Amino acid sequence: MSFDPNLPANNSQLRSAELRDQFTSLKSLIDGAYSAINAIPAGPPGPQGDPGPQGDAGPEGRHVTNVSDNGSGQAIIEMSDSTTYGPFTVASGPQGDQGEQGPQGDPGEVSAQQLSDAIAGTPSNVNAIEPMNLTVSDPPTQSEMQTIANKLDELINALKRW
Repeated sequence: MSFDPNLPANNSQLRSAELRDQFTSLKSLIDGAYSAINAIPAGPPGPQGDPGPQGDAGPEGRHVTNVSDNGSGQAIIEMSDSTTYGPFTVASGPQGDQGEQGPQGDPGEVSAQQLSDAIAGTPSNVNAIEPMNLTVSDPPTQSEMQTIANKLDELINALKRW
């Protein structure tokens, strides 16, 4: 049955079958309209809109706040949420022999004091740190994690200016 806008007639007794047919017809019309709208191909995209306002900053993430030596060759890692890890044994070996002095270089555009000041803020030589060459299982074992922690301690100590 198709929709009849004259049903139900004014002041007539309501009949459920008549109303049901009217509602079913209306639903068919609505479904047909959705199908027709969805069949319309999309047009080309419009121009890029202006950027919206910047959102609020998210919460600060957990991070390392300090790595310190406890005085007995072991490192303590302090986190931003006040948790601490360690002590971890810091790997160290004997001091190597100093190499021969190289030839005097040409003078540069930087004074000796400027160079000294710049070098004072840089880490000591980290080239002596050997790669780990470690294949880690999944999940890593406690021994593998300790090896990684030891290598991290070695790197942290090499990066410090004493």
